[in-house]
Amino acid sequence: MVSEGLWALSCGLDLRVRTCGACKVNGVRYSTVDCERFLLTQKSGVITDGSHDGNDIDFYGVLKEVIELEYNLNFQVRRMVVLFRCDWFKLHGKTVGLRDDGYFKSINVKSFWY
Repeated sequence: MVSEGLWALSCGLDLRVRTCGACKVNGVRYSTVDCERFLLTQKSGVITDGSHDGNDIDFYGVLKEVIELEYNLNFQVRRMVVLFRCDWFKLHGKTVGLRDDGYFKSINVKSFWY
């Protein structure tokens, strides 16, 4: 028996895609760089663990766009997947891209990677 979520996903996505400058996922608010451009405090930074060239590393970046995809929309249940488009920064090489003073981590945002 196929689960209801897998069946709903197999029916295809809604062709209307929504982009927004901020969203709340699992109780955490995420904002894009453009939304925070004129604010004094910024929370658009993201970090995730991953692998590169066979090594486990942390990826540091900023959130550029929030994309919401809905699928098998009916009036009882709203099924949605949220995707983040991010810019990632290079932290190794000739210049040090990450500085950690024990309280804050500073990223060289001119070292665009992906």
